[in-house]
Order: sequence, then C-alpha cells, then structure tokens
Amino acid sequence: MRARFQSGTFADISMLGDALGWDIGFCQLDPGAASCHARVLAAPDMVICEPLFDGRYHQLGTPPGDVATFGIPIRALDRWFDQPYATGSILPFNQAGGIDGFSLRGFRAYTLSVDRSLLERVAETVGLDVPRLIFEPESTEVISDSPAARYLRALLHHTMEIAHQGNSPTWCEDITLALLQAAQTTSAHRDLSSGSQRSQALRLAIDYVDSIEQEILSVAQLCEAVGVSVRTLNRAFNDRFAMGPKAYLARRRLSGIRRDLLKAEPDDLVSDLANQWGIWHMGQFARDYRQMFGELPSQTLAT
Repeated sequence: MRARFQSGTFADISMLGDALGWDIGFCQLDPGAASCHARVLAAPDMVICEPLFDGRYHQLGTPPGDVATFGIPIRALDRWFDQPYATGSILPFNQAGGIDGFSLRGFRAYTLSVDRSLLERVAETVGLDVPRLIFEPESTEVISDSPAARYLRALLHHTMEIAHQGNSPTWCEDITLALLQAAQTTSAHRDLSSGSQRSQALRLAIDYVDSIEQEILSVAQLCEAVGVSVRTLNRAFNDRFAMGPKAYLARRRLSGIRRDLLKAEPDDLVSDLANQWGIWHMGQFARDYRQMFGELPSQTLAT
C-alpha cells in the first residue's frame, strides 16, 4: 500500500488527535481561537506527523497502544513531565499514564509512531535488541541527544520534505533503524556498570550459554541467570562483539546448527537438525543461514 501524505489545518487539536487515533486531552492556555496546522505521512506500519501550534498548551494524551510513539521536538517545548526539556532529546510517548508536556507558542515537532512488528523485524535483521524504553519507558526517560538522534531528526525532515514527491521503498525501515540506533546509544550511555563488572557479566553469560547448549534462551532469561540488567549485558556484548546479546545468541544457534549439518549422516534432514535447536520457521532460517554463511543449509548438509 502506498503511503498517504496530507497537509492541512485543524480547527482544534483534538481533531488532529482523532485523525491519528490518539486520546488527546490538551489544555489550551492562551485565550482566543486556536488552530493547528499539520503534515501527516501515513503508511500501514508507520505514521509521521509534523504539527505546528499557535498557542501555549499543557500537552496531555495517550497514543495508540499497539505502536511505539515518540516526540521529536523542533522548537518551543518548555517542559517534559515538569522537567526542563533537554534540547535535542527524543521523547518516548508510551508511558503507562500518558504524556505530560508544556509547549510555548510556535511549538513544532515530529511525532513518530512505529508498529511493533516493524520494529522487531528490523531489529532482527540487523542484530539489534529492542530497548525496553521503546515500549515501556519510565515517565521522565528520554533518548539522549547524540549523533544517532540527530541523524534520526535529519532523516525525518528529509522524508517529510519530499513526501509529496514519493519516498524510497525502504523509508519506513530506514527510519526504524535510525530510531533503534538512537535508543541503543541511550541505553549504553545510561548504563552505570564498570568495565570489570561488564567483563565478569560477559564471562558468566558465555559460560551459561555453553552449559545449556541447545536450549532456547531469551535475553531476559540470560540477564536473570547472570544477575545483571539488560542495559549492562547489552553494553558488555557490544563492548566485546559489537553486537547485542540477542544477535549473539542467534549467531551461536546458527553456528551450532552448521556444526551439526557438517557432521550429519546421509539420511539426516535439515529440518530435523534445525528443530533440535528450536528453529521451526524454515524459510526464515534458510535466509538467515545463507546471509550468515553464504550458502543454504542443504548445501552444507551435502558437503
């Protein structure tokens, strides 16, 4: 389905909220007639909105629960959850109680809503974990200003500026990857563990993975077994391997299957060997295997 681009003026901000599927409860603080101009680019798994408000507002509301939504202020946001807005930061909107901000006259921003399935698909493709703050941020938690956050801003600006001409076929994936990278940078920045603590956590994690062999293991389970937070373990793996624990576990599984394929008997089946490692989606497995090793599992088996 093609993305839809719209540009127009809404007589009331609640009307913009209705168009986006938001439960908006903005409080207008300046007297007089108010309006909101907005540009909206909507695809099946991503919506970008660029609103411009002509008055001061106490911004309250809740985005749809089946997507991850973020605010990327451009100008005139004064407070975020009663704290001064940290210039350049990106604001997660999926707090359990909704958002709480204060904007001045001339407020302008991007809001970005990304479907969960798109986030997980892009993260899996590039070997990144989806940070907790994507879907479960604390009330005052933000994505800190960084080169990755600034790149996301620039990409959103470029995407909206050429939206009426038509964007590239991969624009949703490109923006999603930029968001994940910005969030990963924040997660690493906020981890307060020492280098020795991360080294020890990494050793314990590798030992634990070795001990369970073919058992399917999530990052949360690995963190529980090692006794560290997701942030600490993610940073430990990135320090050593330049990838998160989720990507590392996937590669360990693929490497184990490859070893089994190389030692297999003539009548063994690829599917049987993959199933022993918890792999059931054979089409995706074949694609991942070929991307990793440059050949199909069946070619390895025939070696």
